[in-house]
Amino acid sequence: MKNCLIIILLLFGFVSAQNIVELYSLQQALGLAAKQNLVLKGLEWQRKISHTEVSQSQSGLWPTINLNANSDYNLNLPVQLIPASVFGGPVGTFREIRFGRNWNNSVAGDFTWAFLQADKYAQSRSGTLVGTQTVWDRQEQRRKIMIEVASNYLQILILQETQNLNLMLDSVASLLAENTHALYLRSVGNKVDWQRAQNLKIQQHQQSIQIETQKKIALRKLAASLNLPDSISLKVVEMLPLKNQQSPFERMDPHQLPAVKSARVGIELSKWKYRQTAWSAWPKLSLNSRYTFAEQTDYLFSKSANRFSYGTIGMSLSIPILKGRSQQLLKHKAKYQWELARIQYLQQEKQATLEIQEWQDLWNEKSQSLQFAEERDKQAENNLILSTDSYFVGLISLDQLFNIYSEYAQAHNNYLQVLTDKILYQSCLELSLQSSLLN
Repeated sequence: MKNCLIIILLLFGFVSAQNIVELYSLQQALGLAAKQNLVLKGLEWQRKISHTEVSQSQSGLWPTINLNANSDYNLNLPVQLIPASVFGGPVGTFREIRFGRNWNNSVAGDFTWAFLQADKYAQSRSGTLVGTQTVWDRQEQRRKIMIEVASNYLQILILQETQNLNLMLDSVASLLAENTHALYLRSVGNKVDWQRAQNLKIQQHQQSIQIETQKKIALRKLAASLNLPDSISLKVVEMLPLKNQQSPFERMDPHQLPAVKSARVGIELSKWKYRQTAWSAWPKLSLNSRYTFAEQTDYLFSKSANRFSYGTIGMSLSIPILKGRSQQLLKHKAKYQWELARIQYLQQEKQATLEIQEWQDLWNEKSQSLQFAEERDKQAENNLILSTDSYFVGLISLDQLFNIYSEYAQAHNNYLQVLTDKILYQSCLELSLQSSLLN
């Protein structure tokens, strides 16, 4: 019986372990997102679709070959009157001659190659640029998703540290409530101080509940970004401060961001779309060839058929003369879109520059203030320990203790916020740098 119980406990522990995913670092979370995120999986299918569309746009430059088969039955064959004298008959009489036979069957192969169509070449070039632009759009979307995952991950870390802080403050508030109550019972303290201490204890409990709820929501968001099943529980094992968080980052050129590169390709794409519209009015030259094998017979499956074949090869020239105003309006529209693409590129370039410069400035600011925030946090913690003992021996008032209590909570939260902000901005810069190095 004892052995069975041990086996059941081991199996239960194994199943429980299987239903928990533990994250030990931010890089692990980013790697898991790169493999399992649904949006990134959808981007991979978009890449395949884009590749197919590029090939489709280039198909207009290839020749076409068609095979046609026909079978016709002539209800009334054409009849021609021929002088009977041609066949040795009496002069002045005529003889009816029927041309052909009732069944006409044919198989033909057609070859067409539009080898001189400027708009087809422009269409092919536009398709290639669309594929290139799609690559950069996907890379930009991937960058934003990774930054979102990093932000959610760091939010969980700061919530966990805040939760630990609240547990410590809970114990301090409980101890304070017990001691003020004891002083009140001995008529040394007053009831107001005891009730204020009780309110502080209740306030800490409420904050703990709020933080726990916020942590659950943040974990759900991160699990959704990692595409984890609902049956899987997510646990972030890593704690603040992170290791190697002081590593320097390489300064990057905002012009190399995927969004800027996509906008730059958009200018070239709009130019070729304009050319495609303008060149559609140019003459078109095609090479055409047709070879036909035919037979005529009185019956559909007759063996006494007359068989023959013939073929043609030639060229066709098409010169558009007038298409109303539609062609001219399409040309104007394409030109306007070309100009709009230039403005959008400048706008995206400015936005990317501001974004990178802002992250760099904020990273520098957080790096410089982190040491002061950490020192302030340690001093506030020491003050809280000293003030608690001082209050119990009557050296300071309860108001002073409450102020020191609040100062420590603010100092520690400020330290955690500065630390996670620095890590977040560094992660944003590093992820942006990685995306800019991809070709």
